[in-house]
Amino acid sequence: MDRTSFVNQIDSFIETTIQAQGFQKEEFLQYLNSKKTNGDKIELWNMDEILIAGGEFLALKQQQQTSTEMTKYPEYQNNHQDGKLYPGFNDYQSPPSYISQPQFAKQGTLKEEPEGLMQTPPPPQLPQPPLPQQLINPQNVMMIEGQRYKVYPGQQMQINQNSFLYKHPNIDVKIQSYQEQPGSLFSKSYILYKITLDPYGYFISRRYSDFDKLREYLVKNYPDYYVPPIPKKVSSSTKNKIADFRQLALEKFMNTIIRQFWFDSLVDSFFSCQNDNDLQNKLKQQKQRQYDIQNLSTLNGQIECQISSQIEGFFSYQSSTFSKDLECYNNIRQISKKIVGLNKQLSQEYKSLADQFVNLHQRNRSQNEQIPEKVDEIYYKHLNYLFLTWSRKQEDIGLIVTKHLDYFYKYQNQVIETLKEKIKYRDSLRDETVKQLQKIDSKIDKQFKELNDSQIQQRTQTQSQEIFTEKQQKQSLFPKEAKQHEVIQDNFGYINNNIYQQVQIIMNLNQFQTTQTILNMQQKMAQLYSDMVKENEQLFVRN
Repeated sequence: MDRTSFVNQIDSFIETTIQAQGFQKEEFLQYLNSKKTNGDKIELWNMDEILIAGGEFLALKQQQQTSTEMTKYPEYQNNHQDGKLYPGFNDYQSPPSYISQPQFAKQGTLKEEPEGLMQTPPPPQLPQPPLPQQLINPQNVMMIEGQRYKVYPGQQMQINQNSFLYKHPNIDVKIQSYQEQPGSLFSKSYILYKITLDPYGYFISRRYSDFDKLREYLVKNYPDYYVPPIPKKVSSSTKNKIADFRQLALEKFMNTIIRQFWFDSLVDSFFSCQNDNDLQNKLKQQKQRQYDIQNLSTLNGQIECQISSQIEGFFSYQSSTFSKDLECYNNIRQISKKIVGLNKQLSQEYKSLADQFVNLHQRNRSQNEQIPEKVDEIYYKHLNYLFLTWSRKQEDIGLIVTKHLDYFYKYQNQVIETLKEKIKYRDSLRDETVKQLQKIDSKIDKQFKELNDSQIQQRTQTQSQEIFTEKQQKQSLFPKEAKQHEVIQDNFGYINNNIYQQVQIIMNLNQFQTTQTILNMQQKMAQLYSDMVKENEQLFVRN
């Protein structure tokens, strides 16, 4: 391999392995320089040394980042047990705030600022270190939950709780080996990667084209989110050295997408399909689906921008349900307030019950002072303590219920306001687009009517293709206006499609966040009962 090819290979490695992790190339070169004299000169290294140095560099940076985070967030260090965080029930933060009105840009035809997605709320837990920079798109905010990065773009409306990745969280993907497979009469040889999914011990096999198709799907369906690069396909002459480098890059790719897009059905199939034919069919189906979903795209990628009745019906239905949803949320909030009152009342009753056992304890004490035959006075004291514990815990349960449901209520209101704004913006843009198209059509019709048949025939006879319809004649006679008409349609179709996807993102996130809120409430209540039982058991232990 000549020097230029080798340097290009190293640059590709740095881009996909170092820069993809959020670090600068200059940082890595400085690290190389610290390893040997003139180490920042790439040509002094071989590929194996670069791979080892790259791994050491990333490990060092990760260690430095962890030390910084532990210093910045001492609560995180103190409460991190077995890889999980255990927050207190007073740790809820304010409901999510959302980035203002979405704006879009496409093909240089729109001049608006880049669009921003809604900011996802942090889960109810102690402060924890920020997500590694390499996984964060500057235009996007991700949700952190334990060890899994929750990002919820996607076409699906519901999270499939029976999916493979939902049931198997925190998978660590490793490529154990790779082997060149012989081609057939009509195909070339290819490398097959043997992959393990730890800690579950599952094995799958994938070829490079599978990674390529999956990445293409993710890039097209999630344009606002970071999808790690994968090495480009290379000729067989450089295969030996490139394969090791590609292995690291593909591992990085898989470990990132499995945490970012775990809810996506195609990503789930990629890691769960054992039959290669099934996987290939799913890849083909998803590729076709991305064009068919809104009837806005053709197979060559050109936006046709017909205003789809499917999307119109979707937006219309969502708008009509907002008031009903708000009514339900208000009812839930009012009921939660009643629950708090009932729990306080029950807490007082337990306290009154505890007071009665205090009276019995005092009577026994007085009795023991009067007669020689002693009775066990500590028994009533323990019963008093037991019901006092119930009294405290019952009030805590009421606080847990109202805290979680109040958070749920505020969160839902933020979601509805966000959806309203997006749909309102989209509807206003649709109306403005229709006006612009009607204006252009009127201009074309007026100019077309001023021409007689001979003029139309004379101007269109120079066209290489035959023109039969009046629409085709207008497009041929007035190409500037026709192009302007197409661009306006194109831009609206792109934005319409984008907002459609954003609304589904928010709804998808909202469903999951609601589930997590209720589950968190249930876990804390169960923990309170468990603590109460353990505490009271100690009162009546028999020696």
